[in-house]
Parts: sequence; C-alpha cells; structure tokens
Amino acid sequence: MNVLLKSFILFCLVLVTYKTKAQNIAGTEYDQLILGVPNISEKNFDNIKNNLTSIPGVIVKYYCNEHTCFLILVDSNVQPDFNTILTTISNKFPKVKFNIKEGEFDSVTANCDTLIPYINTTDSGPTR
Repeated sequence: MNVLLKSFILFCLVLVTYKTKAQNIAGTEYDQLILGVPNISEKNFDNIKNNLTSIPGVIVKYYCNEHTCFLILVDSNVQPDFNTILTTISNKFPKVKFNIKEGEFDSVTANCDTLIPYINTTDSGPTR
C-alpha cells in the first residue's frame, strides 16, 4: 500500500474517533427526538416548552414553526425510550395532540425557515 493511502486511512480513523467523542459529552449519549405538535397555540407554547425541559434527561434544542415541532435531545441513560416523554407531556396537556416524527434534526433544520433555538437553564447539553 502506498504511503499516501495509509496516511489517508489513518486520518479518517482519527476523524471518526473525534466525531464520536463530540457526540458523547461527559459519557452521555443523546438521542434525537422530533416531537410534533400540530395544534400548538401561542397561549400554551411556553408552557409546553417549560414542561418539556422539566422532564429529566430532556434538552429542548429548537422549535421549528413550519413543521410545528420541537427538536429535543434525550439522555438515553435517563429516558430509555420516547414513550415516557410522550405520555408525560400528553398527560399535562390533554387537549394538545403530540406525535413523534420520523427523521433527524438535519432534515428538519434544512427545511425550516423559522428555527427558534433554546438553551435549557439547567443543562445546556451538547452543541449542534
């Protein structure tokens, strides 16, 4: 194998290792949850956001107005599945219809003209 190819492979391995560590801050793995709220009103918007941030292991990163959804990071050590979050928030707001949307943050943020960033006051979590 030529030296240039070996150097390239080594560089790629270092890059992959660095990226993996950047996604796991202080040993915590975060899952991406896209929580749809199709019938959200301005009246209960802040209440929903504040209640989401009060759930242990939940970090609200963004709200997308076009897709009416919150982009949330979930500490998989604290919240092993999304159903607990969905049940908790649905019980607090029984008249609001929540749903878990398929996809990843990048697909939503790329198609969102009004992306509102949030930082939890208790935990800023990993940066995007």
